[in-house]
Amino acid sequence: VLVCLEMIVLSVASTAPQKTVKSMKRINELHRAIGKSGGKRS
Repeated sequence: VLVCLEMIVLSVASTAPQKTVKSMKRINELHRAIGKSGGKRS
């Protein structure tokens, strides 16, 4: 799942560099939410 997210981020970053920062912030929030709800799964 994380790999897919990274690929999506890279694709978005390559097409819209201006939105990269916002995307990273959203992903960080998602990781925090996942970590709080289901614990840390790596």
